[in-house]
Amino acid sequence: MHSKIFKSMAVAAVVLAAAAMTTAPAFAAVSQPVTQEIASPDEPVQAMLGDGVESSDCQMNGYSAQFALFETPEDMGLPFNSGVILSTGNAQAAFDKEGQSTPLYGDGDAYLASLSEFSTYDAAAMSFALTPTSEFLTFDYFFASNEYDQPPRYNDVFALVVVDSETGEQFNIAMTPAGKITNVANTVTTVNGEKNYTKNSKYYTYNPEYTVNGYGFGYQGYSSKFTANASKLVNSKGNKVIQNGKPVLLYLAVADVSDSVKDTAIFIKGNSLNFVDADEKVYTVVFNPNGGSCDTPSLVTGTDGTLETLPVAVLEGDEFLGWFTYPTEDGEMIDLNTVFEKDTMVFAHWKYHKVAIPDCGPDCEPVAAEMNYEEAEPLTVSAQAESTNGVPQTGEGSLAGIALLALIGAFSTIFIIYRTKKM
Repeated sequence: MHSKIFKSMAVAAVVLAAAAMTTAPAFAAVSQPVTQEIASPDEPVQAMLGDGVESSDCQMNGYSAQFALFETPEDMGLPFNSGVILSTGNAQAAFDKEGQSTPLYGDGDAYLASLSEFSTYDAAAMSFALTPTSEFLTFDYFFASNEYDQPPRYNDVFALVVVDSETGEQFNIAMTPAGKITNVANTVTTVNGEKNYTKNSKYYTYNPEYTVNGYGFGYQGYSSKFTANASKLVNSKGNKVIQNGKPVLLYLAVADVSDSVKDTAIFIKGNSLNFVDADEKVYTVVFNPNGGSCDTPSLVTGTDGTLETLPVAVLEGDEFLGWFTYPTEDGEMIDLNTVFEKDTMVFAHWKYHKVAIPDCGPDCEPVAAEMNYEEAEPLTVSAQAESTNGVPQTGEGSLAGIALLALIGAFSTIFIIYRTKKM
C-alpha cells in the first residue's frame, strides 16, 4: 500500500517562508536507467535548482510512490537524462518495459480539474517559493503518457504554474513554442500524434514497444523537451511577475482525468531552474520546420546569445538546407556563431527533388514538368496545353477539367506542360 505522506496545499494561498536551502550536486552518469525514492519535499526541489538558486516552503501532495529522482544513460536518447518525475502512478516504475497503469484512487486537484473540465484523480503536486535574483526564469521539462490514443474525456492533465505574490494571480507556463498550453496529453489542441489527435505532432514521439534505444520506458508516447519561461509574465496591475527580490510560488502538478488508470508523468530536467542576470539574458529560438518535422521545437541560447547545437529537420523526398531567419530567400542562414539578441523564430529551407504530376483527365496528358528549386517564391503553378490544331494554349481557362496541384511544397515554382490527346 502506498503511503500518503505529504500534506495537501492550496494553489491560491501564497505562503513564503524564510528558510532557504541550496541546490543539490549535479547528477552522475549511469549505465542503466535508475530511479530514487523521494524522502522529503526538499529533495526534488533541490534536484531541479540550478547553481545559486534558493527555495523555501517546499510542499508536496500525493503518495510517496508518485515522486522520484531519475537518471538515464546518455545514449538512451530521451529529451534529457536526469531530473525529477511527478507521476499519476508509480514513478519508480517509469523505466519498466511495459505500459504504466497504476490506479491509486487518490485525490484529484481543483486547479487541474478547472483546466480539463472533468474530474481528476491521483494528483501528484509540488510547490515551493523562490526569491528571484533577476527578471529571467526558465527550466526544462517533457511529459509522457499512456493516454494518447484515448478519447478526450480521459485527457490526463498537468500544469506548471507561477503564482504572483502581489496579486495572487496564477499563470500556467506549460506552453508549446507556438504559445499553446501543453497541459493535456491527447487533445487536438496540444501535443499528440495518435489517430485523429495530430496537432503539434512534430513534438511527439510514439513508443509502442515501451523501449527507447533498447532501454525500458513505460509510456506509449512522450513529448519533445520544452522550456518553461516565466520571464514575460505581467500581472493585472501591469507589473512583471518575475522581479529581482520579489518572491513567487511555483506549483507543478499532474493528474488522471475521469478515471485512475493509464499513467501520465512530468519529467523536470535536473539543475535546469535558473535565474539569469539582466546582463546575461538568454533568448528562446523556435524552430519552424516549414512543412517538415523537427524533434526539437526550441532551444535557449547561452548568455553569449549563441546556441550550442542546431537540430535537423526532415521532409520526405526533400533536402534540408538549414535554418534561416525568414521563410523565403530574404532570410539569412544561421549557424552556431549566430548571436541572437531577442527571442527568434527560424525556418527550415528545403530543396525539392521530386514532384508528383497530376492527372489531367482522359483527354489530356502531361508532356513535361519542371521545378524551380529556389525556395524564394510562394507556390505557383503554371500550365501549358496544346490543342488538336497544334496552337499552344496557356492558362487555366484552356485546361478545363484539369486539376492543378493544390500543394507540392512551400516556396517552389512548378511548371507543368499539358497536351490534348489526339483522337
